[in-house]
Amino acid sequence: EIVCWKRAREWCLAVEISEELHEAREISVCHNSVKLAEDELEKDCWRLVELRGEVVVQAAENDDVHEIRISLGYDDHLLFKLSGADLSRGRCVNQPSSGSYLVIVPEDWERYEELVGTAPAAPEPVCLEGFRAHFFDLLGNSATNIAFRDRTNAPILIGSTGPRFELAGQKVHDASENIGP
Repeated sequence: EIVCWKRAREWCLAVEISEELHEAREISVCHNSVKLAEDELEKDCWRLVELRGEVVVQAAENDDVHEIRISLGYDDHLLFKLSGADLSRGRCVNQPSSGSYLVIVPEDWERYEELVGTAPAAPEPVCLEGFRAHFFDLLGNSATNIAFRDRTNAPILIGSTGPRFELAGQKVHDASENIGP
């Protein structure tokens, strides 16, 4: 998976290998043909060197070599669903639904406040030069999207396709209104 975490006032982006690969005697992670080094503090994470391109994970076990390919940054951005009590970690997702999100975009993109409102926090630095991290809080029943204006002032919308399923039955409400029933 592609993950992020906050360390020393900047967001780090990395590839996190799955538990199934822990048994491999040799693991190699490359990003755009550049071999990555494992992060010194985050176990099983290899820091990305770019926002775009292809990540290739190879795990050698006996005579078998397993290979996983991940394509990144289709539209000049990466979207992370944040988790944890302090929202300092996230996992890359294709589309937003509800909750807290971190969006990594080129530093010359601006939040499109007329469409999405003001940010819950100021943009923050990213470990990759030329990019910034922006925060969005989305409500599940809201039509709110994630939107930016690029360097040419063109709107960039990152939206959800809507719910993919609907629950039927009697609702049991949670104590937190923003989390949902």
